[in-house]
Amino acid sequence: MVNQISLIASVATLILFVFYFSGRIITILTVNRVWKDKVIIGEQDYSQYEIVDSICLKENLKTTTSGILLSREGMRNITVYTVKAAENGLLTKKGEQVYTKDFLNVDQAIAINVVTGDLFPSLMIEYTSFDYMKICLQWRDNNKNGVYSEFVQPKHTIKSFLYYLLR
Repeated sequence: MVNQISLIASVATLILFVFYFSGRIITILTVNRVWKDKVIIGEQDYSQYEIVDSICLKENLKTTTSGILLSREGMRNITVYTVKAAENGLLTKKGEQVYTKDFLNVDQAIAINVVTGDLFPSLMIEYTSFDYMKICLQWRDNNKNGVYSEFVQPKHTIKSFLYYLLR
């Protein structure tokens, strides 16, 4: 009798364990992550921000800042690319790498001295967030409603998946 009760308890525990992990996996894949970093475009005075570096293209040595990328949680492996034409002729593919930085601490910013694109991006920015998500940004204006966060594309990596699964 005791063996049957312990067998039933073990099977029930295994079933609950499977349900728990399958629920965690479904939650990780379906819930969109909140993007807390900030892009500030069009402001004239950036002196209140802790700007640690600036980005400008070689052919466009513009000294005025078009905008900044402000870190709210910390950024790793920041890489900025130019934009080149895709097979259909539209400027949507990553070009050559123009900037890289290993780490940006909380409340630090990078000034970008490149004019934002109107319809197509003038730069592509990629970085890894504190939770190992790969974030892709397009340096362009949102002519639809002005909300920049519509251009943010967070993607799970294996590390981020394991981070949320085992957290």
